[in-house]
Amino acid sequence: MDTENQNVAIVDDEPLAASRLSRMVNDLAGYETVGIANSHGQALDLVKRTNPDILLLDIEMPGANGLQLASDLSGLKETAPAIIFCTAYDQYAIDAFTTQASGYLLKPVKISDLELALLKITKSKQNHVQGAEPAILPDEIFVIASEQSDAVRLCLSDVTYFNAENKLVFAHSHIKTDNGITENITTVDQSLDQPQATYGDKFIRAHRSTLVSARHIKRLFRDGTGKYWITVGDIETPIAISRRKIAAIKASSK
Repeated sequence: MDTENQNVAIVDDEPLAASRLSRMVNDLAGYETVGIANSHGQALDLVKRTNPDILLLDIEMPGANGLQLASDLSGLKETAPAIIFCTAYDQYAIDAFTTQASGYLLKPVKISDLELALLKITKSKQNHVQGAEPAILPDEIFVIASEQSDAVRLCLSDVTYFNAENKLVFAHSHIKTDNGITENITTVDQSLDQPQATYGDKFIRAHRSTLVSARHIKRLFRDGTGKYWITVGDIETPIAISRRKIAAIKASSK
């Protein structure tokens, strides 16, 4: 990868917020603002005209919101820009994960947080150009079944979450059968840190002892006591989120 500036486009319907982001981008070495849009339609045109490397994207906008725009841009495949959401609302963090966003920053955006998010994207591109293999999510992994202690093949895409208990790690899967959906629990022959390290943002740390599958998250909510929960899988198993992990979950793509 050469030393040319990374082109950054900004989509925000608030002119002052867009101008502030633009100034911060231009103040960072290696990055340059190539345009600003304030709506879904303008953004699509801007991306097609300037082919930016990175898009700083607001979520709440008139008409189609930023999440819809991110979904539309994913159709560009190789030419789609990396997306960093910049929003005043934290409740969209889980939805943002499903768009494969590279970052999620809360307004007012700090320049230090913006720089870290941009550097993450740049480093990823450098590794790709240098031939480093990206993390690949395989269709299957091998686990040890707890009931028989036999080696069995477990489809990773079926795993809704991992949890650690009594020095063992368990994989929870929701399996469709003739009798409906059942939960299958197997003992995984690895530490809890390994799935997150191996499969990157496919699994999100919700608690010191729990990793949840991003693809199986249904919703994030707060109960009457102020405690946060995530529901996962087809039977929407509720999983408590450690108060210490709330911020990390919402910004795990940073």
